[in-house]
This record gives sequence, structure tokens and C-alpha cells, in this order.
Amino acid sequence: MSHTLVTFLGRSRENKDTGYRETVYRFPDGAEDRTTFFGLALSRHLKPDSTVILGTCSSQWGVLVEHLAEEGKDEDARLQLIDAEVAGAVTQPLLDRLAPLMKRAVDCNVFPRLIPFGQDENEQYRILDAIADAVPKKVPSAST
Repeated sequence: MSHTLVTFLGRSRENKDTGYRETVYRFPDGAEDRTTFFGLALSRHLKPDSTVILGTCSSQWGVLVEHLAEEGKDEDARLQLIDAEVAGAVTQPLLDRLAPLMKRAVDCNVFPRLIPFGQDENEQYRILDAIADAVPKKVPSAST
């Protein structure tokens, strides 16, 4: 059975440049993970087959990617992402270019997905659709 972790990326009001406050997350088995992104800590701890990160066009994608990036790698796409985030104009193709960088950081498939802000019922349904589309479908077994 395949396991998928779905997490959300927002926009920190605390510090727009550095993102969320760094925190030590402690898990029931005694493991600890120090990070600014709970979804990453949970992904590293649970080791799902895939992690889906949902965020809007102005979520802190750039902060997340800079947190995960290896120095000197994917710089052009990282700079484009930072500029797009500031403008509230992050696109799915740009996130798709950076998915391998995210995968290297958490050691599983990572699917960053744009979602609307959820300001009305229609946008809220679209968020649910994005979750449903991102999670692999279970294939029913054939009856014998």
C-alpha cells in the first residue's frame, strides 16, 4: 500500500524573509527534527512514498526551497521562484522544475501543487480537488 503525506505551505507573518520560526519537533518514538517546516519533519519521520505540498501563488515557496537547496544547485530556477513569490505569481511549471530539489531533501517523491486561496466555496472545492488529484488512486483488485 502506498502512503502519501499531504501538507500545506503558508506565508509566515512572523518574518517574510526567513519564514516560520525554527522549532524542534519531537515524535512519540523519541526522534527529534529541528526545522522551520513541520511538513518536512513529518515527511522525514514517517517516510511516506510521496509528499504533496499545497500552497498558493504567494506561499513561501522560495523560503522553503532555499531551506532545502544545496549551494550552487538549481540557482536560476531558485531565483525565478523568489521573484515570482514576491510578485504573488508562482506557477506550477516553476514548482515542477524545483520538485527534484525537494525530493533530494526529504528522500521521497515530492509534488508541490498550487491551490487557490479558498476565499469562496468554489475555491474551497478546488483545494479538495487538488488533494484528490495529488493522492495516488488505489486500484481495485480483480476478483477471482
